[in-house]
This record gives sequence, C-alpha cells and structure tokens, in this order.
Amino acid sequence: MSAEEKQGTEEERLIGNKKITQSSDDEQEKKHGLTLFHSMKGVILALLAGAFSAFNNTITAFLTKEGMPAYQLLTIMYGGGVCVIAPLVVIFHGVRSILADTNKQRILLVSIGIFYTAADTLQALALGLISIGNVTAIYRGTMPVITPVLAWIFLRKPYTKVQIVNTVLCVLGIIFTAQPTFIFSKPDNNVSDIDTRNEILGLIFSLFTGVGFSITYVMGSGIGDDVSVLVISLYENTIGALTNMVLMFTLTAWRGIWHFNGRTFGLLFGLILTFLCNFCSRFRSLQIEPPTTVVLLVNIQIVLAYLADYIFFDDIPNMYDIIGASLIIFSSGFVAIATSIQNVQRGHSD
Repeated sequence: MSAEEKQGTEEERLIGNKKITQSSDDEQEKKHGLTLFHSMKGVILALLAGAFSAFNNTITAFLTKEGMPAYQLLTIMYGGGVCVIAPLVVIFHGVRSILADTNKQRILLVSIGIFYTAADTLQALALGLISIGNVTAIYRGTMPVITPVLAWIFLRKPYTKVQIVNTVLCVLGIIFTAQPTFIFSKPDNNVSDIDTRNEILGLIFSLFTGVGFSITYVMGSGIGDDVSVLVISLYENTIGALTNMVLMFTLTAWRGIWHFNGRTFGLLFGLILTFLCNFCSRFRSLQIEPPTTVVLLVNIQIVLAYLADYIFFDDIPNMYDIIGASLIIFSSGFVAIATSIQNVQRGHSD
C-alpha cells in the first residue's frame, strides 16, 4: 500500500471516530435533557396544582359571596366532575380499573374521597366567611407541620434538611400574611359580634381544611403510581357529589336558587374545570414527589390567593402581607430548585 493510500485510510478512520464521538455526545445530551425534564415534572405539576386551586377558590368565593350555598356549589362541581371523569376512565382504563387491584387501594381510594370532600366542604364554607388569602394562608400553614409527621409515621418518608428549612420559611411567611391577633395588634373599631363569630368560624374551618388535605396528601402518595389519577378523581368526585347532595337537600333552601344567568353558568363551568385540573395535577405530582415536597410547592397558592383578593375584591395587602408572600415565593422556588437538583443527581447515580 502506498503512502498516499495509508494517509487516506488514516483520515477516514479519524473522521469515523469523530462522528461516533459526536453521536455519543448528542445521545448523552438528549439523555441529560430527558432526565432534567422528568426531574421537573413532579415540581411543575405541584406548582400547577397550586395555581389551579387558587383559581378554583376565587370562583368559589365569588359564588358564595353572591349567595349560593356551599353545599349546592360543591354538588354542582363534583357532579360535573363525575360527568367528565367517568367517560375518560372507561375509555382509557376500562370499567374494571374502577374496582382497583387490591383491598388496600380500594380502602385508600374511598378514604381519599371522604377526607378530600370534608376538607373541600370546610374550605368552601370558610371562603364565605373570610378572605381568600386568609383561608388559604391558614390551611396551607397547617400542612407543612402535619404532612411530614404523617408521612414519617405511615410512609417512612425522611424529613430532609431542605424540607425543614423551607417549612420554617413557609410558617414565617404564613404568620406574616395571616397576621394573627395574638402577635399583631389590630384595631377593632366597627367590628360586630357577627363579624367576630364569622372570623372565628372561618379560622376553625380553614384549620381543619388543612388537616383533611394533609391526610389526603399522604394517602395519595401511598396509593402507588399504578392507580390512575383519573380513577382517584372519579372516587373523590362521586363521594363529594353524593355527600354534598345530601347536605344540600337537608341544610339549604335548595328549591329557590336554581335560576342561573350566563355569568353564573360560566363561573360554574370554570369551577368544574379548575377543580379537575387541580385534583389531577396534585395527585399526579404526589405519585412522583414526596408529600412534604408537594405541600411546600403548592404553597404558591397563597400568593395567588392574595393577588385574587386585591384584583377581584379590592382587598389591598399591607406590608406584612407582602413580606409573607415574598417568603413563600422564595420557599417554593427553593424547594423546586433543590428537588430538581436532587432528582438529576439521583438519575445520574442510577
């Protein structure tokens, strides 16, 4: 073989190796991109759940303040959810999926439906008594405390340093936004006994709303990712519709409040849509991320709730509200970044 032929062969070999190396680098880059996407999926879903929940609460506040009883409102919301979810479950998963595979899953599905319905009903009652921001801050404030304890007891989930730091930040933010009277002095001029009673009931309902949602978070994380969020949603909507229908028929003057105008129909449609998006995003994120992480991320809802108070109800936040909202935004963003980094590192180690 001549020197020129040898040189040509060597150049071809070098070019081939370069192409292989470049191809390998492209594959590694695509793999890294997919890993980053999957690591962010649970985080994004949790943040979306907080946003959809804030929109849903705003619509609920509009309707309850206009005189629609909470039980009727929830009956319509859950009933509409059943009409939307039931066909999707049958189409994508079949009728048999409704029965679940194990007794544990069936018990958890029913329990999630019961506790979520109780929490949602209490939340709707509270929204008719106090502001959206205060309701959200109070019930979200109970969850970073209760959820890690329940997750540690029942799921053996570790309570990490990131979660501890962000729980502290979150609680501080909620204290500033809720501004409890035992810390912040408030003028009580022109405050009637009825206003005081409504505020106390609103605080109690909001507190137990947080307890109920905390229980459903832990159950949703323990049910496993082989149960579709559509099936979970079907159970919850069915139990919610039946429960609130009974309460509506027994506790409210339901016969005279079924004449809706176009605006009310639009709000009810938005109520159903935001509830379903919130529920599915929330429980899908719980199948990806630990419940404590999801609780902290969904706290972005508090900021959006105070914005809704300002935009739709002319409730201007004060300096303490702004400080609290800033702490919560920082807390949620910090959890999102820290969780994504941990997931990427876990993916590389695997």
